[in-house]
Amino acid sequence: MKRKVFVGLLIVLLFLIITLTTKTIKAWLTDTKTTEEISFTLGKVEYTWYGEVTSSPVVPGENIITTPYQLQNLSSIPTELRLKLFFDSSSNDVSHLFDQITLSNHWVLNDDGYYYFQNVITPENQEIRVLENLVLDGKVVNNDYSGSEISIRVLFEAKQAEYVSWEQLGTANINLG
Repeated sequence: MKRKVFVGLLIVLLFLIITLTTKTIKAWLTDTKTTEEISFTLGKVEYTWYGEVTSSPVVPGENIITTPYQLQNLSSIPTELRLKLFFDSSSNDVSHLFDQITLSNHWVLNDDGYYYFQNVITPENQEIRVLENLVLDGKVVNNDYSGSEISIRVLFEAKQAEYVSWEQLGTANINLG
């Protein structure tokens, strides 16, 4: 009888040891910590394009831009800008017809064909001048081009000032004709 009680107590004791060991190992393997909540705000890159060209027929030697083209910066983070000009006409390539294509003095032409704005643009910079003069060369433009429609497409690309690659911001068409 004592032996049965002893064996029963031994079984209960072993059961308790196994249970405690299992719970301790499980607690050790599943221990977790929780950090405090972290919140952040994502920045936005946004610009608006505006300006005007003359609505009357274009005359060589005349600046056809009546209101300089500008970008209004609506971005909430520092950004970088670049642009590329494309010329089109029913008469093929017409880039050689322009005597003057004047961008504001902060734009610099790089070897890759893009004009880069030389400063990082902060959210406080509200307006960025882009295109100030477009003048047809009177020595090249003659009656052969009379009635031709000329189109200039400006491709804008912008990016966050650090850590990301260029992304197309948009295009703008300037039609002369």
